[in-house]
Amino acid sequence: MIANVLHSERFVLRPFRLDDAAAVFAYASDPAFLQYLPIPMPYTRAHAEQFVAAQAALDRDVHPSWAIEIAGKPKGGLNIRFSADHRLAEIGYGLAPALWNQGIATEAARLLVSAAFAAYPQLTRIQATADARNHASVRVMQKVGFRREGLLRRQRVCRGALTDQIICAVLRDDWVSPPCADILGGLPVRKGHFLLESGYHTDLWVTLDALFVSPRENAPRVSALAARLRPHGVTAVCGSLLGGAFLAQALATELGVDFYFTEPAPPSGTPALFGAEYRLPADLQQRVRGQRIAVVDDVISAGSSVRATVTSVAAAGGTVVAVGALVVLGRVALDHFAGLAIPVASLAQRDFALWEPSACPLCADGVQLDDPVHAIGPV
Repeated sequence: MIANVLHSERFVLRPFRLDDAAAVFAYASDPAFLQYLPIPMPYTRAHAEQFVAAQAALDRDVHPSWAIEIAGKPKGGLNIRFSADHRLAEIGYGLAPALWNQGIATEAARLLVSAAFAAYPQLTRIQATADARNHASVRVMQKVGFRREGLLRRQRVCRGALTDQIICAVLRDDWVSPPCADILGGLPVRKGHFLLESGYHTDLWVTLDALFVSPRENAPRVSALAARLRPHGVTAVCGSLLGGAFLAQALATELGVDFYFTEPAPPSGTPALFGAEYRLPADLQQRVRGQRIAVVDDVISAGSSVRATVTSVAAAGGTVVAVGALVVLGRVALDHFAGLAIPVASLAQRDFALWEPSACPLCADGVQLDDPVHAIGPV
Protein backbone atom coordinates (compact mmCIF):
# COMPACT_ATOMS: atom_id res chain seq x y z
CA MET A 1 0.00 0.00 0.00
CA ILE A 2 0.96 3.63 -0.42
CA ALA A 3 2.04 5.25 2.84
CA ASN A 4 -0.69 7.07 4.76
CA VAL A 5 1.55 10.13 5.06
CA LEU A 6 3.70 11.55 2.26
CA HIS A 7 5.97 14.54 2.84
CA SER A 8 7.02 17.41 0.64
CA GLU A 9 8.92 20.56 1.52
CA ARG A 10 5.77 22.65 1.09
CA PHE A 11 3.01 20.35 2.31
CA VAL A 12 2.10 17.03 3.89
CA LEU A 13 -0.27 14.51 2.35
CA ARG A 14 -2.20 12.69 5.10
CA PRO A 15 -5.64 11.06 5.49
CA PHE A 16 -8.66 13.29 5.99
CA ARG A 17 -10.00 13.44 9.55
CA LEU A 18 -13.49 14.17 10.81
CA ASP A 19 -12.29 17.43 12.37
CA ASP A 20 -11.20 18.68 8.92
CA ALA A 21 -14.75 19.66 7.99
CA ALA A 22 -14.35 23.37 8.80
CA ALA A 23 -11.13 23.67 6.77
CA VAL A 24 -12.66 21.77 3.83
CA PHE A 25 -15.72 24.02 3.90
CA ALA A 26 -13.48 27.11 3.89
CA TYR A 27 -11.95 26.28 0.50
CA ALA A 28 -14.62 24.06 -1.10
CA SER A 29 -17.35 26.67 -0.72
CA ASP A 30 -15.43 29.02 -3.03
CA PRO A 31 -17.34 29.19 -6.35
CA ALA A 32 -14.03 29.09 -8.24
CA PHE A 33 -13.23 25.72 -6.65
CA LEU A 34 -16.68 24.33 -7.57
CA GLN A 35 -16.90 25.65 -11.12
CA TYR A 36 -15.98 22.45 -12.98
CA LEU A 37 -16.79 19.84 -10.33
CA PRO A 38 -20.05 17.86 -10.14
CA ILE A 39 -20.61 18.64 -6.47
CA PRO A 40 -23.34 20.75 -4.82
CA MET A 41 -23.39 24.52 -5.22
CA PRO A 42 -23.82 26.26 -2.87
CA TYR A 43 -21.57 24.04 -0.79
CA THR A 44 -22.56 23.90 2.88
CA ARG A 45 -20.85 22.88 6.12
CA ALA A 46 -23.02 19.75 6.07
CA HIS A 47 -21.59 18.84 2.65
CA ALA A 48 -18.07 19.21 4.05
CA GLU A 49 -18.91 16.99 7.02
CA GLN A 50 -20.31 14.34 4.69
CA PHE A 51 -17.21 14.57 2.51
CA VAL A 52 -14.64 14.06 5.28
CA ALA A 53 -16.71 11.20 6.74
CA ALA A 54 -16.79 9.51 3.34
CA GLN A 55 -13.03 9.98 2.87
CA ALA A 56 -12.29 8.52 6.30
CA ALA A 57 -14.37 5.45 5.43
CA LEU A 58 -12.63 4.66 2.12
CA ASP A 59 -10.84 1.34 1.69
CA ARG A 60 -7.25 2.58 1.47
CA ASP A 61 -6.13 -0.53 -0.38
CA VAL A 62 -8.26 0.27 -3.44
CA HIS A 63 -9.24 3.95 -3.11
CA PRO A 64 -7.03 5.95 -0.73
CA SER A 65 -7.30 9.72 -0.44
CA TRP A 66 -5.17 12.39 1.19
CA ALA A 67 -5.66 15.93 2.45
CA ILE A 68 -3.08 18.42 1.20
CA GLU A 69 -2.09 19.92 4.54
CA ILE A 70 -0.34 23.30 4.55
CA ALA A 71 0.40 25.20 7.75
CA GLY A 72 -1.54 22.61 9.73
CA LYS A 73 -4.78 22.76 7.75
CA PRO A 74 -6.19 20.94 4.68
CA LYS A 75 -6.04 23.17 1.62
CA GLY A 76 -7.13 20.58 -0.92
CA GLY A 77 -7.09 16.87 -1.54
CA LEU A 78 -6.25 14.12 -3.96
CA ASN A 79 -7.10 10.47 -4.37
CA ILE A 80 -6.27 7.43 -6.45
CA ARG A 81 -8.66 4.60 -7.36
CA PHE A 82 -7.16 1.24 -8.34
CA SER A 83 -8.67 -1.46 -10.51
CA ALA A 84 -7.66 -4.70 -12.24
CA ASP A 85 -5.63 -5.95 -9.25
CA HIS A 86 -3.76 -2.64 -9.00
CA ARG A 87 -2.66 -2.72 -12.63
CA LEU A 88 -4.72 0.37 -13.51
CA ALA A 89 -5.51 3.54 -11.57
CA GLU A 90 -7.13 6.95 -11.85
CA ILE A 91 -6.22 10.03 -9.83
CA GLY A 92 -8.14 13.15 -8.95
CA TYR A 93 -7.09 16.35 -7.20
CA GLY A 94 -8.36 19.71 -6.03
CA LEU A 95 -6.72 22.72 -4.40
CA ALA A 96 -7.91 25.89 -2.69
CA PRO A 97 -8.11 28.70 -5.29
CA ALA A 98 -5.93 30.94 -3.10
CA LEU A 99 -3.04 28.53 -3.76
CA TRP A 100 -3.46 28.13 -7.51
CA ASN A 101 -0.56 28.90 -9.88
CA GLN A 102 2.09 27.98 -7.31
CA GLY A 103 2.88 24.47 -8.56
CA ILE A 104 1.39 22.81 -5.47
CA ALA A 105 -1.18 20.68 -7.31
CA THR A 106 1.49 19.54 -9.77
CA GLU A 107 3.92 18.65 -6.99
CA ALA A 108 1.26 16.78 -5.00
CA ALA A 109 0.07 14.79 -8.03
CA ARG A 110 3.65 13.94 -9.02
CA LEU A 111 4.39 12.78 -5.48
CA LEU A 112 1.34 10.51 -5.51
CA VAL A 113 2.12 9.06 -8.96
CA SER A 114 5.69 8.27 -7.89
CA ALA A 115 4.46 6.63 -4.68
CA ALA A 116 1.87 4.57 -6.55
CA PHE A 117 4.34 3.23 -9.12
CA ALA A 118 6.79 2.45 -6.31
CA ALA A 119 4.19 0.67 -4.14
CA TYR A 120 2.71 -1.52 -6.87
CA PRO A 121 5.19 -3.06 -9.35
CA GLN A 122 2.27 -4.38 -11.40
CA LEU A 123 0.74 -0.91 -11.85
CA THR A 124 0.94 -0.14 -15.57
CA ARG A 125 -1.24 2.90 -16.21
CA ILE A 126 -2.50 5.92 -14.26
CA GLN A 127 -5.05 8.22 -15.86
CA ALA A 128 -6.90 11.40 -15.01
CA THR A 129 -9.71 13.40 -16.53
CA ALA A 130 -10.64 17.07 -16.42
CA ASP A 131 -13.47 19.22 -17.72
CA ALA A 132 -12.41 20.36 -21.19
CA ARG A 133 -13.00 23.96 -20.12
CA ASN A 134 -10.67 23.62 -17.12
CA HIS A 135 -7.42 24.47 -18.87
CA ALA A 136 -5.50 24.85 -15.60
CA SER A 137 -6.27 21.26 -14.55
CA VAL A 138 -5.21 19.94 -17.94
CA ARG A 139 -1.92 21.84 -17.59
CA VAL A 140 -1.36 20.18 -14.20
CA MET A 141 -1.72 16.75 -15.79
CA GLN A 142 0.68 17.63 -18.56
CA LYS A 143 3.27 19.09 -16.17
CA VAL A 144 3.09 15.92 -14.08
CA GLY A 145 4.02 13.97 -17.20
CA PHE A 146 0.66 12.69 -18.42
CA ARG A 147 -0.05 12.54 -22.15
CA ARG A 148 -3.32 13.79 -23.58
CA GLU A 149 -5.08 10.79 -25.12
CA GLY A 150 -8.41 12.16 -26.26
CA LEU A 151 -11.69 13.94 -25.69
CA LEU A 152 -14.60 12.15 -24.05
CA ARG A 153 -17.61 13.94 -25.49
CA ARG A 154 -20.58 14.67 -23.21
CA GLN A 155 -19.12 12.29 -20.66
CA ARG A 156 -20.05 13.95 -17.34
CA VAL A 157 -23.04 15.81 -15.94
CA CYS A 158 -22.12 19.06 -14.18
CA ARG A 159 -24.76 21.52 -12.98
CA GLY A 160 -27.33 19.66 -15.07
CA ALA A 161 -25.35 19.98 -18.31
CA LEU A 162 -23.42 17.30 -20.19
CA THR A 163 -19.76 18.29 -20.40
CA ASP A 164 -16.75 17.10 -22.37
CA GLN A 165 -13.81 15.58 -20.50
CA ILE A 166 -10.17 15.50 -21.55
CA ILE A 167 -8.43 12.24 -20.65
CA CYS A 168 -4.70 12.06 -20.01
CA ALA A 169 -2.58 9.14 -18.82
CA VAL A 170 0.93 8.01 -18.05
CA LEU A 171 2.31 4.50 -18.45
CA ARG A 172 4.98 3.04 -16.22
CA ASP A 173 7.23 2.69 -19.29
CA ASP A 174 6.89 6.43 -19.96
CA TRP A 175 7.12 7.68 -16.39
CA VAL A 176 10.12 9.89 -15.77
CA SER A 177 10.58 9.91 -12.02
CA PRO A 178 11.78 13.03 -10.28
CA PRO A 179 15.59 13.20 -10.01
CA CYS A 180 15.35 11.94 -6.45
CA ALA A 181 13.68 8.66 -7.27
CA ASP A 182 16.78 6.49 -7.67
CA ILE A 183 19.24 8.34 -5.41
CA LEU A 184 19.74 5.35 -3.15
CA GLY A 185 18.83 2.74 -5.73
CA GLY A 186 22.27 1.46 -6.71
CA LEU A 187 24.02 1.80 -3.35
CA PRO A 188 24.97 -1.13 -1.12
CA VAL A 189 22.48 -1.73 1.69
CA ARG A 190 22.94 -3.99 4.70
CA LYS A 191 20.32 -5.17 7.17
CA GLY A 192 21.28 -5.75 10.77
CA HIS A 193 21.72 -3.74 13.95
CA PHE A 194 23.75 -0.56 13.56
CA LEU A 195 24.96 2.31 15.72
CA LEU A 196 24.71 5.68 13.97
CA GLU A 197 26.95 8.67 14.62
CA SER A 198 24.03 10.32 16.40
CA GLY A 199 23.90 7.51 18.97
CA TYR A 200 20.60 6.23 17.58
CA HIS A 201 20.23 2.60 16.52
CA THR A 202 18.76 1.39 13.22
CA ASP A 203 18.23 -1.84 11.28
CA LEU A 204 19.49 -0.62 7.90
CA TRP A 205 22.88 0.69 6.77
CA VAL A 206 23.35 2.42 3.40
CA THR A 207 26.94 2.81 2.18
CA LEU A 208 27.17 6.25 0.54
CA ASP A 209 30.77 6.15 -0.73
CA ALA A 210 29.73 5.91 -4.41
CA LEU A 211 27.03 8.57 -4.29
CA PHE A 212 29.18 11.31 -5.85
CA VAL A 213 31.18 9.21 -8.33
CA SER A 214 29.24 10.57 -11.33
CA PRO A 215 28.86 14.38 -11.41
CA ARG A 216 26.83 14.01 -14.60
CA GLU A 217 24.21 11.81 -12.91
CA ASN A 218 24.10 14.09 -9.88
CA ALA A 219 23.72 17.32 -11.87
CA PRO A 220 19.89 17.15 -12.12
CA ARG A 221 19.65 16.38 -8.42
CA VAL A 222 21.90 19.29 -7.51
CA SER A 223 19.86 21.62 -9.72
CA ALA A 224 16.59 20.42 -8.21
CA LEU A 225 17.82 20.89 -4.64
CA ALA A 226 19.32 24.27 -5.48
CA ALA A 227 15.93 25.38 -6.79
CA ARG A 228 14.41 24.52 -3.40
CA LEU A 229 17.09 26.38 -1.47
CA ARG A 230 17.15 29.49 -3.67
CA PRO A 231 13.96 31.08 -2.23
CA HIS A 232 15.65 31.24 1.19
CA GLY A 233 18.14 33.84 -0.05
CA VAL A 234 21.24 31.86 0.86
CA THR A 235 24.62 33.55 0.42
CA ALA A 236 26.65 30.44 1.25
CA VAL A 237 26.32 26.67 1.55
CA CYS A 238 28.10 24.62 4.22
CA GLY A 239 28.44 20.85 4.57
CA SER A 240 30.34 18.46 6.77
CA LEU A 241 33.14 16.30 5.43
CA LEU A 242 32.82 14.20 3.41
CA GLY A 243 29.47 13.77 1.66
CA GLY A 244 27.93 16.97 2.98
CA ALA A 245 30.91 18.99 1.76
CA PHE A 246 30.77 17.41 -1.71
CA LEU A 247 27.11 18.35 -1.99
CA ALA A 248 27.67 21.81 -0.51
CA GLN A 249 30.34 22.66 -3.08
CA ALA A 250 28.14 21.50 -5.96
CA LEU A 251 25.19 23.51 -4.64
CA ALA A 252 27.33 26.61 -4.08
CA THR A 253 28.48 26.41 -7.70
CA GLU A 254 24.90 26.01 -8.91
CA LEU A 255 23.67 28.93 -6.78
CA GLY A 256 26.69 31.16 -7.39
CA VAL A 257 27.39 31.60 -3.66
CA ASP A 258 30.22 30.84 -1.23
CA PHE A 259 31.15 27.37 -0.03
CA TYR A 260 32.18 26.33 3.48
CA PHE A 261 32.77 23.03 5.21
CA THR A 262 33.09 21.60 8.69
CA GLU A 263 35.34 18.76 9.77
CA PRO A 264 34.89 16.24 12.57
CA ALA A 265 36.47 17.08 15.91
CA PRO A 266 37.13 14.86 18.93
CA PRO A 267 34.06 14.87 21.20
CA SER A 268 34.54 17.05 24.26
CA GLY A 269 32.25 15.11 26.58
CA THR A 270 31.16 11.61 27.46
CA PRO A 271 29.36 9.62 24.72
CA ALA A 272 25.73 10.68 24.40
CA LEU A 273 23.06 11.20 21.78
CA PHE A 274 24.25 13.82 19.32
CA GLY A 275 27.64 13.98 20.98
CA ALA A 276 29.53 14.25 17.66
CA GLU A 277 31.21 17.59 16.99
CA TYR A 278 31.97 19.27 13.67
CA ARG A 279 33.83 22.59 13.45
CA LEU A 280 34.60 25.19 10.86
CA PRO A 281 38.34 25.47 10.19
CA ALA A 282 39.81 28.54 11.88
CA ASP A 283 40.39 30.37 8.58
CA LEU A 284 36.69 30.04 7.69
CA GLN A 285 35.18 31.12 10.98
CA GLN A 286 35.59 34.85 10.32
CA ARG A 287 34.26 34.54 6.79
CA VAL A 288 30.85 33.11 7.71
CA ARG A 289 29.90 36.03 9.95
CA GLY A 290 26.82 37.74 8.57
CA GLN A 291 26.22 35.10 5.88
CA ARG A 292 22.83 33.48 5.24
CA ILE A 293 23.82 29.84 5.16
CA ALA A 294 22.19 26.61 4.03
CA VAL A 295 23.64 23.65 5.90
CA VAL A 296 23.43 20.47 3.81
CA ASP A 297 24.27 16.79 3.86
CA ASP A 298 23.88 14.08 1.25
CA VAL A 299 21.53 11.93 3.33
CA ILE A 300 20.11 12.96 6.72
CA SER A 301 18.73 10.43 9.20
CA ALA A 302 18.91 11.68 12.79
CA GLY A 303 21.06 14.57 11.56
CA SER A 304 24.04 14.41 13.88
CA SER A 305 26.59 16.09 11.57
CA VAL A 306 24.05 18.67 10.40
CA ARG A 307 23.12 19.63 13.95
CA ALA A 308 26.80 20.01 14.86
CA THR A 309 27.47 22.06 11.72
CA VAL A 310 24.50 24.34 12.46
CA THR A 311 25.92 24.90 15.95
CA SER A 312 29.39 25.70 14.56
CA VAL A 313 28.04 28.11 11.94
CA ALA A 314 25.88 29.92 14.48
CA ALA A 315 28.80 30.20 16.94
CA ALA A 316 30.86 31.87 14.20
CA GLY A 317 28.14 34.48 13.53
CA GLY A 318 26.46 32.94 10.50
CA THR A 319 22.68 32.65 10.18
CA VAL A 320 21.35 29.23 9.19
CA VAL A 321 18.33 29.91 6.98
CA ALA A 322 17.73 26.37 5.69
CA VAL A 323 18.86 22.77 5.90
CA GLY A 324 19.09 20.69 2.74
CA ALA A 325 19.59 17.05 1.76
CA LEU A 326 19.12 14.79 -1.20
CA VAL A 327 17.21 12.35 1.00
CA VAL A 328 15.83 12.61 4.54
CA LEU A 329 15.34 9.31 6.36
CA GLY A 330 12.79 9.23 9.17
CA ARG A 331 11.28 12.09 11.19
CA VAL A 332 13.88 12.79 13.89
CA ALA A 333 15.76 15.51 12.00
CA LEU A 334 12.61 17.00 10.45
CA ASP A 335 10.98 17.39 13.86
CA HIS A 336 14.16 18.85 15.39
CA PHE A 337 14.60 21.56 12.77
CA ALA A 338 10.88 22.31 12.71
CA GLY A 339 11.24 23.10 16.41
CA LEU A 340 13.99 25.57 15.54
CA ALA A 341 11.90 27.10 12.72
CA ILE A 342 14.58 26.10 10.20
CA PRO A 343 13.02 24.82 6.95
CA VAL A 344 14.30 21.54 5.52
CA ALA A 345 14.58 21.20 1.73
CA SER A 346 14.98 17.72 0.25
CA LEU A 347 14.31 15.76 -2.90
CA ALA A 348 12.93 12.73 -1.09
CA GLN A 349 11.84 11.59 2.32
CA ARG A 350 11.70 7.95 3.34
CA ASP A 351 10.45 6.03 6.35
CA PHE A 352 13.40 4.84 8.44
CA ALA A 353 13.66 3.07 11.77
CA LEU A 354 15.52 5.12 14.40
CA TRP A 355 15.62 4.09 18.04
CA GLU A 356 17.24 5.53 21.12
CA PRO A 357 19.37 2.79 22.71
CA SER A 358 17.01 2.42 25.66
CA ALA A 359 14.07 1.80 23.31
CA CYS A 360 15.81 -0.33 20.69
CA PRO A 361 13.94 -3.61 20.05
CA LEU A 362 17.05 -5.19 18.55
CA CYS A 363 18.97 -4.55 21.77
CA ALA A 364 16.09 -6.11 23.68
CA ASP A 365 16.34 -9.19 21.45
CA GLY A 366 20.09 -9.45 22.03
CA VAL A 367 21.08 -8.74 18.40
CA GLN A 368 24.76 -7.79 18.13
CA LEU A 369 25.40 -4.09 17.46
CA ASP A 370 27.74 -2.97 14.67
CA ASP A 371 29.47 0.42 14.59
CA PRO A 372 30.09 1.06 10.86
CA VAL A 373 30.86 4.76 11.42
CA HIS A 374 34.05 3.86 13.23
CA ALA A 375 34.51 0.56 11.34
CA ILE A 376 34.07 -1.48 14.50
CA GLY A 377 32.42 -4.89 14.31
CA PRO A 378 29.97 -6.24 16.88
CA VAL A 379 30.15 -4.33 20.15
